Amino acid sequence: MKVMSLCKDPQWHATVSDSVEPEAQLVTSGECDWLAIQGHTPEEAQKLLSKHGAKGAVVVSEGANAANIEWALRANGPKHLIGANSPNAKEELRALWKALIQGPGRGAAAHLGEGTHVIREELFNSRDISSCIDRALSQVDFSSYFESPLDYLRTTANELITNAFYNAPGDATKDRRESVRLPEGKGVVLEVGVAPKAVAVAVSDRYGALTWERALRSISRAQKEKTALERAGGAGLGLGMAFAYSNRFIISERPGERTEVVSVIECHRRHSAYKGRITSFHYFQEERA
Repeated sequence: MKVMSLCKDPQWHATVSDSVEPEAQLVTSGECDWLAIQGHTPEEAQKLLSKHGAKGAVVVSEGANAANIEWALRANGPKHLIGANSPNAKEELRALWKALIQGPGRGAAAHLGEGTHVIREELFNSRDISSCIDRALSQVDFSSYFESPLDYLRTTANELITNAFYNAPGDATKDRRESVRLPEGKGVVLEVGVAPKAVAVAVSDRYGALTWERALRSISRAQKEKTALERAGGAGLGLGMAFAYSNRFIISERPGERTEVVSVIECHRRHSAYKGRITSFHYFQEERA
């Protein structure tokens, strides 16, 4: 895989260049598979993609989360964006190149790296959502964080699991006040991963109904609305809330088969650093089996 860095900031150009090998090949001219860009407008990015024949761009962004989501919603918008104030930018980029070559991997550990402790739960009944989340999170030590991110993680896990129960099966008219029981082989899996530098919540379903565009529109709507949308079975602002609480947000989809959504919160010593972090996002689409 060939990667070209067109970052305008010399420091970012160096960071990208250092992250590429040995996972991929760094090129400086001609055609490439992926561009790494920073400091460009969406219009400039589109021209660069055409010029170099790249399949996509990895954007390093200093912009606000809302502006980044609107960029992603454009035709040929980025599916991979890294916040410019990421505390672990080189590691994040290196993991991305590897995922683009080998596939994103599954579960929380795939996005946190070696040494990740994983707590796993599988649910078949929506009545068990709260107890399942509490049981998993009670096993995590948050003493190294700015303050306990427990409430953020609980809310994120609840929204992602609820969406998996009420939206993934495709029944858009299902009232969330009614319980849902999934058949054998179709359970929702919750993983809580704990690593030295971050903690993650990963939720996967076996339906593969959450498309990238649908996710983006839900997040965009949440950024514009003040209160949750009232419609039975709708995602409302839940996905947007999960995105807002994340430092990294990853969706992997195998259409019609499975979807996994991962929310990563990094180990920040100050709450301002956590809230000020520009959210990185990544979308991977896997081939159907």
